[in-house]
Order: sequence, then C-alpha cells, then structure tokens
Amino acid sequence: MTNSTAIEKNNKLTPNEAADIRWRSHAYPLKRITVSVQCTRHGNKESLITLLEAAIERIKAGQEEGTEHDDDFGYRFLFHDDSHHSIFSEPAGYSSSGNQTETK
Repeated sequence: MTNSTAIEKNNKLTPNEAADIRWRSHAYPLKRITVSVQCTRHGNKESLITLLEAAIERIKAGQEEGTEHDDDFGYRFLFHDDSHHSIFSEPAGYSSSGNQTETK
C-alpha cells in the first residue's frame, strides 16, 4: 500500500484531500513579504515604483520590516515566515493576464 493510499484509507479522505494534505506538509508554513507604497494624488506610477524599489533595496540588505514616509507619501514592508494561509484563492497556474503560468 502506498503512503497516499494509506492516508486516504486511514482518514477516509478523498484522493484530492489527501493530495492537499501532502502538499501542505511539504510547502507550509509559507513565506511572504508584504509591501505597501503610497503617494498623494499628485504622484504617479513612477513615484510608486521608486518607493517600491527603495523598499526592495532594504529587503535585499536583510531588513525584515521597515517604514519610511512623510505621512502620505512613502512605504512599509514586513517579512512573514509563518503563514498558514495562501494569498491565492485561484487554482495553481492562474494568471490575471489570462495566460497560464507553469506550476512547479
């Protein structure tokens, strides 16, 4: 009896439920970096990208959290390494551009 068959039989799980349990034990907890950038209505996409790049440089330097702002223009970021919930609700391979992405 294979390991997956044992999981399904012993716990009365469907094959899909057993596969989900195996995947979660392999991949979780998830790691995530949350970055928020903000500017006033006078800013533009390039302003936001510049802020994002500044946050990325700090992350690359090893910082796990940080903030820089003047109240309404700036960024913040936070590294999480213990998430048990994915930010994605769509099935694997989904792309908002309409293209399927390669799953690993």
